[in-house]
Amino acid sequence: MNKGSNYTDNELLKLITEDEKSFRFAFDEIYSRYSKLVYSYCQGILKNRFIAEDVFQEVFIGFFSKVRNESDIESIPAFLISIARNLCLKQIRDRKINIPIDKNYLIVDERNQAEKNNLFELIQKALSLLDLKYKEVFILREFDGLSFEEISKICNITQEGVRTRLFRAHNALREILEPYINDLEPEKKIKE
Repeated sequence: MNKGSNYTDNELLKLITEDEKSFRFAFDEIYSRYSKLVYSYCQGILKNRFIAEDVFQEVFIGFFSKVRNESDIESIPAFLISIARNLCLKQIRDRKINIPIDKNYLIVDERNQAEKNNLFELIQKALSLLDLKYKEVFILREFDGLSFEEISKICNITQEGVRTRLFRAHNALREILEPYINDLEPEKKIKE
């Protein structure tokens, strides 16, 4: 465990405003704590490794330039994801990116490979049909495991708004996938 892990996020934010050595130390510690979260978010939204890596770098450059001027940062991860969100949305608008779901996010129990591939394709298509505002909340909650409070800060909506969007995303996915899941069930019964 390195000595930076003894500092709270608030203490690291205070170090950033001190001298250059303290800034570098605090920035390195923040990077080591939150780089995986930020990259996972970028990859989860953009579904393109190269674009996600570019945006990931831009997030920390943006953080570096903004953090010294921001005095009211309540949550470092929420602040970083907020920067990432804006940059990802800009990429989507500018490049008209099609956002498929990553196979690594799927957890499928003991099904053969063909069934896994079919299920993956169904989920990918279902998610592609969701509005970005529902897809984003769904990814942040279900794939990245963020709290309702963190998501509300990132998306700049109330926690109730997060719950509503998540509920609607679940319902929409259930509606879209229900006929296909029901079609898979008889096959499963025949095999048993």
